Amino acid sequence: MSKQKSLFDFFKKSPATKSPNGEISTSDTIRKACTSTTASESSQPKSSNSVKRPAITSSCNEKNSKSLKSPEKLENSQTPKSSRFQSNGSISRSREKKQSQGHQDSEEEERKEEESPPRKKVKRRRIVIASESEDSDEYKPEKDGKSSDSSISSNKFSETESPEKKKKKTGKENTPSPFLKFSNPKSSPINARRNTSFSTDSPKQKPTSGRNSKSSTPVSKKSEKNFRPSSDPNYNPRTLHVPQDFKKTLTPAMKQWWDLKTENFDTVLFFKVGKFYELYHMDAAIGVKELGLIYMKGDFAHSGFPEIAFGRYSECLIEKGYKVARVEQTETPQMMEERCKKMRHSTKYDKVVAREICQITSKGTRTLTYQDESMGISNNFLFAICEECTAKENVIEYKCKSMCYYHKTKLKIVMDNYIPTCFLRKHMSTLKKLRSSSKYGICFIDTSIGKFTLGQFIDDRHGSKLLTLVALYPPVEILYDKMSITKKTLQLLNHHLTGASKEALSSQFWQPTKVMKFLEDSKIFSKEDNSLEYPETLKKMLDPDDRLMETPLKDYELAFRSLGACLWYLKQCYIEDCLLSMKLFEEYIPLDEIQKELVKSSSDFNKHMVLDGVTLQNLEIVPLLSSDNSEGTLLGTMDYCSTSFGKRMFRNWLCSPLCNPDMISNRLDAIDDLVQIPEVVEATVTLFKKIPDLERLLSKIHAYGLSRSQDHPESRAIFYEADIYNKRKINDFLSTLEGFKQASEIVSLFKPHLNSFKDILTISNFIVSVKVIAFKEMHMLRRKFWSFPDMTETLNYFVEAFDHEEAKKQGSIIPSHGVDKEYDNAIAEINETKRELDTFLAQQKCTLNCKVSYVGSGKNRYLLEVPENKKVPRDFEFQGGRKGFKRYYTQETKDLLAQLIAAEENRASALKDITRRIFEHFDANFKMWKTAVHCLSTLDALLSLVLYYKSSGVTMCRPKFSIPSQDVEPHLEIIGGRHPTFLKYFTGDDYIPNSVYMGPKRDNELEDINSGGKLVLVTGPNMGGKSTLMRQAGTLVIMAHLGSYVPAESMCLTPVDRIFTRVGASDKISKGESTFFVEASETSSILHHATSDSFVLIDELGRGTSTYDGTAIAYAALDYLANDIGCRTLFSTHYHSLVEDFCGHPNVGLGHMACMVESELDCPALEKITFLYKFSDGACPKSYGFNVALLAGISRNVVRQGFLKAQQMEFSVKISKALRRLLSLKAPEEIIEALDKKYNFFHKE
Repeated sequence: MSKQKSLFDFFKKSPATKSPNGEISTSDTIRKACTSTTASESSQPKSSNSVKRPAITSSCNEKNSKSLKSPEKLENSQTPKSSRFQSNGSISRSREKKQSQGHQDSEEEERKEEESPPRKKVKRRRIVIASESEDSDEYKPEKDGKSSDSSISSNKFSETESPEKKKKKTGKENTPSPFLKFSNPKSSPINARRNTSFSTDSPKQKPTSGRNSKSSTPVSKKSEKNFRPSSDPNYNPRTLHVPQDFKKTLTPAMKQWWDLKTENFDTVLFFKVGKFYELYHMDAAIGVKELGLIYMKGDFAHSGFPEIAFGRYSECLIEKGYKVARVEQTETPQMMEERCKKMRHSTKYDKVVAREICQITSKGTRTLTYQDESMGISNNFLFAICEECTAKENVIEYKCKSMCYYHKTKLKIVMDNYIPTCFLRKHMSTLKKLRSSSKYGICFIDTSIGKFTLGQFIDDRHGSKLLTLVALYPPVEILYDKMSITKKTLQLLNHHLTGASKEALSSQFWQPTKVMKFLEDSKIFSKEDNSLEYPETLKKMLDPDDRLMETPLKDYELAFRSLGACLWYLKQCYIEDCLLSMKLFEEYIPLDEIQKELVKSSSDFNKHMVLDGVTLQNLEIVPLLSSDNSEGTLLGTMDYCSTSFGKRMFRNWLCSPLCNPDMISNRLDAIDDLVQIPEVVEATVTLFKKIPDLERLLSKIHAYGLSRSQDHPESRAIFYEADIYNKRKINDFLSTLEGFKQASEIVSLFKPHLNSFKDILTISNFIVSVKVIAFKEMHMLRRKFWSFPDMTETLNYFVEAFDHEEAKKQGSIIPSHGVDKEYDNAIAEINETKRELDTFLAQQKCTLNCKVSYVGSGKNRYLLEVPENKKVPRDFEFQGGRKGFKRYYTQETKDLLAQLIAAEENRASALKDITRRIFEHFDANFKMWKTAVHCLSTLDALLSLVLYYKSSGVTMCRPKFSIPSQDVEPHLEIIGGRHPTFLKYFTGDDYIPNSVYMGPKRDNELEDINSGGKLVLVTGPNMGGKSTLMRQAGTLVIMAHLGSYVPAESMCLTPVDRIFTRVGASDKISKGESTFFVEASETSSILHHATSDSFVLIDELGRGTSTYDGTAIAYAALDYLANDIGCRTLFSTHYHSLVEDFCGHPNVGLGHMACMVESELDCPALEKITFLYKFSDGACPKSYGFNVALLAGISRNVVRQGFLKAQQMEFSVKISKALRRLLSLKAPEEIIEALDKKYNFFHKE
């Protein structure tokens, strides 16, 4: 007898599967869960009287099946053999076997199924309601009186039942089958969509519905739309194959759901039915697990929630890594009936309201709409990357996979012979050259503000530029070209961006010509004369010789391919028109490439310091991921911004500090100016706190005012809560207006103080103009001034455009006169028609010489009511009457009424779209509003520096910059410096300040400061504070270049073009890199990219390998930095031999973290080490590691034994050094023989 199990039970056991690219795939997991049979079942002999019952999911293990047999199952096992082939949507074991042999046998099976007699459907569904409160968001479909479908009743669906009719069992109706414990995906909060597994019970709720295990799903094992197995390189996990014969058994609405799920298998469908969004099958499981929904009673997994709760539930799933599709009804039942009447032959599948996906939302494609919840402050970037496959490694790998799939028997020959001998050996020399660098094309988008940034660059073998990019703009979702990206790059992304969801694409990375064709066909960049006008950034990237503007320059081909991937993805999400119409495009140029161009030019204007991803991480400048908490970082310490857009700008300032001394001085002057007017600063901060996120609200209003094409399903969507959504739109618009009114007040606060400001380039320019430096053609710098706009007239226009309070209440806008021409014309026509009607009425009163009035309503308005005893002209048409009066129409009143009705229809038509047109009118000034937001964010970031300076509670100084020249060498001097982040946790005397000097050597003029040297070799005891000192110096340098006051008594320096760090010790298992390899890689990057103006921090290089190897590597690196590069460097080490080697070097100085040893005895267990945490001149003789061992809890016996061994090793080293010194002095042979005889050094037996 066949042992069929339920999908719900299978979900308990189903493990997460991996896609071909090595990532865990939700779609594969769900697809496994939907398998109709298991391998163990298919191997069992079939009983002649067994029945293949349809199941919604794959079965679980045999043991559970035997122990959980239900009476239904025993009864079904006695059915005739012919009923096995009833069309039920699941694929039997025999069909699975025949599908592998050929399609002819499959067709025969299908014919047998079609010939089997149909069975009566049994529709049963009960609803469990957790709350009866009217304010509750719980799913209560019984309160929705009407259904939108003609074929189903009030949110009710049913699938085809089993071939066997179910018999009612007394007392069993409300008892769930043991097969129906529908488990739900276990997923981490970050990567839930791609890492899905299933547990036994939902922690939130157990299903209490009366579902049975006779529902069916048609999913065969790992079958995607084109029947490719998961081992195929072209396998598409986003699609699903659903047999047509299964669809024939479905209700029209459920067929719609499966049609959509076929193309969007990796997406959770919020399927609109009436006033509710419903989730079915595997989507329902996710809804119950992640959203706390309840299962509805019925024959299959089913849950839902009201339309008004869409924003809350969708945001919850998106934050956990899922994609969410909003499926809307795009016609009413009346529209559906009209459509069916026009059809010659309508089927039952036509008699259902149309439904379409209106938007798909993921972490990287969130756009703020009237249905969405508010987003966080941070940017959420969608990131696309493709790589020029210079070494052809991925092409080889892809060919291998293809050959493995199509020629499985020849796999060993292909892998062992053809590729290594015929290809790799032939091209080995070329491959070695090309492996050292990679060329990337990138595009990233912040969909919340509609800004596209694209670029192309060549990176080193360590991916330094790519790591810097993702640190500056941390993505939440990544699209990569699986055909070109190398394994090294993929490992890099997986290691550094663990929280970002990743999707492998291939042909979706469009060729540049296809990208340009798409942009042209979209008509977004077309002018009125149909000519194309692309944004300046795109124009610059196109080949000037191509008049059709369809070919990019060679240096931007990869960038356009990445742009193509983003456009494809946005199109899949139905938001491409909304984002492209903002026309916000920027080019990304790595900061070190910008500096190269600046070095070639004669100007150093607007140079920015380069901070790579490693430095941002090691110095804890900003959180690594946009979702991380900023606590404990420099950003969390210094961010006092009041607005969301100000916080985003301040983060950008921290990640790319200034480098030009004049611009740094201007920013410091701005702080001095603001400190002098504390009352204005306080009032400004108060106003800033009232301003909403104007940057994102502008994008919102742009979307509200967008006139969508009729091809877009959103233009046809039917909403039952439209009044609430209209009120939200109006509230967003009024909030935006109020925010800009607050901005105008801020401007007025500063105007009286302009003449007293020292900084005419920052504060004054906030009012007059804000300086923005932009790269134009050939990377030449041009100054561009964005004047702070005079918004008074425009704001007044929108303030008087309609009654704001009335619009809030009614959710609709009635425009004032002069705002909308269509509405004004309709009102004028209505008024004119009414005047004519009044004139005609007065004429009739005079003619009839009696009381005449208009009566009636609706389309029967303006009937002339005349006393019945009055004789009327012949042209009066009798329409009825009342006691004592008769009512008439005349041709004149008919014409005037028709004219009035037409005018009223014009008015209604104008009002129907008036809200969108007012938003469109507002959006016409998008550049002005955007400029104002930029100025406001600049001022907010400056105020953050002021508030940090005033609230620090310690001595703060203004850093002094000098420009390097023949007389001024690069230097850095910090007196009494403190680490800014630690000041939150240590106050007063708890924190010990430190001084450090790097530059030309000098005699000690001050206490507690080293004597200098461009490179300072730092020694000291373990836990003595060496790493903290280095991080402190690097952080203070960044603060100085930010244009901020720093926590120190004084600070003098020359500009630093880049900071490098090699701090800490850790391996990277996911990349296959050991601890020492990581150290060596970071050191290699330093030695390759550092200049004489750089600042380098290297902490204990060489600790990850043997003592001699580590010492040698540290020596070589230190020597190269001191002699060849000559940059300012803090180099900490425990290799005390380096001190002896470099103690007399002109560019190397010595410094150490001081400590006090109270008892210098033979046993280290009795020594008491006191850390002074003070940086002093000279070297430390020992590292005092045994003291740390005791502090860590290692027993004294173990420490004592280690100390004795250390003494022996130190003695051996001293003897070796003494002998080498003697040999170098050519000592007499008698002395050598005496030493050899005593110590047996030269001749060991």
